[in-house]
Amino acid sequence: MAVQVILNGLIAASLTFLVASGFALILRTAGFLHFSHGAVFALGPYVTVVIAAGAGAPLVLAVACAVAVCALVGCSMEFGVYRPLRRKGATSLVMVLASFGLYIALENLIGLTFGVNVRTLGFTDMEPGIKLLGARITEMQLLSLGVAAVYGVGAAVLLHATRIGKVVRAVGISGILAEVCGVKTDRVILTVFALGSAMAGLGGIISALDVGMTPGMGLKVVMLGLVATVVGGANRLSGVALGSLLVGMTDHMGAWLVGSQWRDAVLFTFLLGVLLLGPRQAMTRRTDVAGV
Repeated sequence: MAVQVILNGLIAASLTFLVASGFALILRTAGFLHFSHGAVFALGPYVTVVIAAGAGAPLVLAVACAVAVCALVGCSMEFGVYRPLRRKGATSLVMVLASFGLYIALENLIGLTFGVNVRTLGFTDMEPGIKLLGARITEMQLLSLGVAAVYGVGAAVLLHATRIGKVVRAVGISGILAEVCGVKTDRVILTVFALGSAMAGLGGIISALDVGMTPGMGLKVVMLGLVATVVGGANRLSGVALGSLLVGMTDHMGAWLVGSQWRDAVLFTFLLGVLLLGPRQAMTRRTDVAGV
């Protein structure tokens, strides 16, 4: 049983990481909590259904198109809402409220279009899973772990071995100084929204292939992403990965030890413990995004 709980925690951590990494990167470059990231997570599987079932496209092509649509939606949020607010001098609080508004609008739009009941993508059959050390893991869960690992390595390479990565890190340190040096910060932020939204959409698709989908499925995930970002720190990708791992393990260990109805209480008690007893940089805005 313990092995299964640990395995479930790793799987949850992989999905949390796909969302939290983009969430943290947007926080560091744009400077606010992008809660509508959760709506993009939910949008991915529904777009996949439309393209695969409606247009008759193969699943792989449908997933690729859905991820592209999610990236476009993230860019639209930045270009159509956040950028005009930034240029008007909006505070972080205003930006967060706008993000909540976008989340509610997009979630309700999905619900009005597709209904609010639980749906499945319907492209995979129920499977008993692969036996591993007395536990079971499905192919979709293996895919989630694999995608998170590949993405983590790819993102680290992108941030540290490419010019765009160095520019993104520079904007994360100081957007004003980056602009003085000739960096187009608006373009960098738009790129970050595209990348983060694409990975959130992909995470939503993987989750839906495994456990189904609802319009509100992104709320819990984005809250877990927020906790992972606070616990691990938004300054380093490795910190976000560690935070996602701690969140995934705490969530499932809490459900195992005290019951699933108390898992959220256990998780946020853990968050409070980190804030009270953890390192000071977990609570400060001034961070160094130069690390991995």
